[in-house]
Amino acid sequence: MRPLRTILVLGALAAWSAACAPASSDQTPIDALTEVGLAPGERLQVAATTSIAADIVQAVGGEAVSLTTILAPGLDPHDYEPTFREIQNLAEMDAVFLSGLGLEAVMEQAIVDSGVQAPRISLSEGIEGPADPHVWLNPRLILTWVDNAARALSALDPTHASEYTARARAYQAQVEALDRDLEFLVNQIPPQDRKIVSEHEMLGNLADRYDLKVVGSLIPSTSSAAEPSPRDLATLQTLMDSQDVHVIVVAVSSPATLAETLAWDRGADVVRIFVESLSEAGGPADTYLRLMEYNLDAIVDALKR
Repeated sequence: MRPLRTILVLGALAAWSAACAPASSDQTPIDALTEVGLAPGERLQVAATTSIAADIVQAVGGEAVSLTTILAPGLDPHDYEPTFREIQNLAEMDAVFLSGLGLEAVMEQAIVDSGVQAPRISLSEGIEGPADPHVWLNPRLILTWVDNAARALSALDPTHASEYTARARAYQAQVEALDRDLEFLVNQIPPQDRKIVSEHEMLGNLADRYDLKVVGSLIPSTSSAAEPSPRDLATLQTLMDSQDVHVIVVAVSSPATLAETLAWDRGADVVRIFVESLSEAGGPADTYLRLMEYNLDAIVDALKR
């Protein structure tokens, strides 16, 4: 496979420059993946779209993989288009891991249009039908991501399959322990007082897991790239007043101007959490586990106030 890399790069660049239409936008099912065929001592070359997806793939892959993250921390995957150089790099990959469920639709279409041949693998494969693609905000769903990462890496690189499986099981134990701690934390708030407003429709999975009530969103869409109408905002203001909601949750990667204006009018708190991305290295949410802990601490603190 490796000698074909130069040809793939040239083909991808030609397709990118010509803006050719894709033959297919289908992702590759994990069960359809085949062994890459690595030379002794050679590592699997994989990419992940977001820093959160990359953190999970790295936790399972360890030193056996060489991992590239497409989006730097702080970038929003909803409307991101990869650069010319990023397309070049993707043409060198053995696989590209996606969050999936349409989260990276713009980015994925650009990859398809460029002619990159690496299989695109959805970490959310097998998760049934949530309208909200932010599945990582429910730790029980991230267990599926970990399983899928281990299965995919094992199919591509069977030599290290036992290592991938062992790391996956160890990481899942950490996720389960964190989930129990977060459930205990949220249970300090009476169920009737767990009402919040979200920036866009991004907290459905978090709310489902921890029995939070999202009464509405500033942007009535699962994408932060959408725009609210005056009618949408008026309806939301009425809901906040009628249900006595005082917490608005906004992603740190998004402007908070609208949320701050609404909060000022309603006497509410604006809580900024990490949704689409990890923080920079050394920041408060630079791993998935720290992201979840940071987010729930921030929301519970605001609800207590």
